Amino acid sequence: IITNLVVAKNQILKIRTLAQRLTHCYCSIITNLVRAKIQMLKIRTLAQRLTHCYCSIITNLVVFKIQMLKICTLAQRLTHCYCSINTNLIVAKIKILKIRTL
Repeated sequence: IITNLVVAKNQILKIRTLAQRLTHCYCSIITNLVRAKIQMLKIRTLAQRLTHCYCSIITNLVVFKIQMLKICTLAQRLTHCYCSINTNLIVAKIKILKIRTL
């Protein structure tokens, strides 16, 4: 009986040690899961920031394209004005020549 009690006590100590190891492993797994979740949240936040930056870039490109169209329109108007001025100068020269001829 004494031998069996000693063996049983040794078995209980082994089981207790094993339980402590399993508890430690479980805590380690939980800690790693929490760390993984924190990393996922950081990644999600970064992805949201990148999406915001991307949208900002697209918006700026659209604004830039609109500004370029306005500049092109203005350039066309200036070209038209320049052509009108040249035409008026030619007409004025012709009139001056007519006046001189008279």
